[in-house]
Amino acid sequence: MRTIILPGYSAHNRAWADEIAAELAGGEVHDWPHWESGGTFDATRELAAIKNRIGDDTVHLLAKSIGCRIAAQIVLDRAEQIDRLMLCGLPTTQVEAQADFAAALSRLPVKRILVVQNRHDPYASHAEVQNMIQSIHPGVKVVEGDRADHHYPYPKIFREFFEH
Repeated sequence: MRTIILPGYSAHNRAWADEIAAELAGGEVHDWPHWESGGTFDATRELAAIKNRIGDDTVHLLAKSIGCRIAAQIVLDRAEQIDRLMLCGLPTTQVEAQADFAAALSRLPVKRILVVQNRHDPYASHAEVQNMIQSIHPGVKVVEGDRADHHYPYPKIFREFFEH
């Protein structure tokens, strides 16, 4: 099955996404156009492009940072086509983000969702994300990464989730 990787906003996330794609059977990186153009991120355009990429297929989604917000929107529209959803490095625990994630996560069974958050991610700690996720969709597993940054080099965790 294809795994569509929705990276973080910054262009340096391309290297992370390419490394992860190489580790996953069927891994495909969705490049954000602003990496090349230097323009702005257009969420509406990106949603349309990703939905087009998915087509009628059933896929896995692996998202990091801003990619998590985009993944949530895709799940809201196409939950029946998302076999598994992994969110890494949730960038915020703000109330408006909680509403987006609550609506999306409720569309999938807990066994098909995994969240990975670094212990001391500067955008939101593991404890903060754990509390948020459990308050909106109890039972979703939130794995604690052992890092203090916003980098998610965990191909073994990713493979195990998507291959089982």
